[in-house]
Amino acid sequence: MPRKRRRIYDADRVFADLIREFRGTRHLTQQEVAQRIGVSYQQFQKYESLKNRITVGRAFQIAEALDVPLTTLIELVSRPEIPPIDHHVALLMTAFHSIHDPSARLEVCRIAEFFAKRSLNS
Repeated sequence: MPRKRRRIYDADRVFADLIREFRGTRHLTQQEVAQRIGVSYQQFQKYESLKNRITVGRAFQIAEALDVPLTTLIELVSRPEIPPIDHHVALLMTAFHSIHDPSARLEVCRIAEFFAKRSLNS
């Protein structure tokens, strides 16, 4: 009897793409991330290619291995209007999430908005 194909949701695709993007911005190979989370290279490859589903616990391990908060990945999955991540965006997001002082976070937002407006006007 043929195996029933499981449905792959858009969120699964986006999550796998984000893992690949963040792994690339960190200049990590699949093998390196696999070692960090304690699975084989082949298993990690299956996560990125959507052949195997990623559990919440494994997603947390992957996020830690990539040095990005899991909440960031989940937020990006839930907001498809956000464009694909490039290296600089990934660095900025990781740094921003490590700032715990609300006033410092607000200042970073103001600086980013200042440069965004300046960029639009030039």
